[in-house]
Amino acid sequence: PVKKAKAKVAQQVTFSTYKNRHSAKIIVGVIPRGRCSYLSEACIYAASDCQIIQCSNVVTQVDRGD
Repeated sequence: PVKKAKAKVAQQVTFSTYKNRHSAKIIVGVIPRGRCSYLSEACIYAASDCQIIQCSNVVTQVDRGD
């Protein structure tokens, strides 16, 4: 969950009726040794993980087999 915004418009954008709370999605890439290799912008609209990955272009930043 994310902290509830003060502005009504922001509350409407971040509220998830599915989860019944305010939320956002962030894609985090982690390398085998545990370091963060990628951090996407927060996605506050309803989207699948696949859609967020496609929009973030993270796949253009890795090599095959990474």
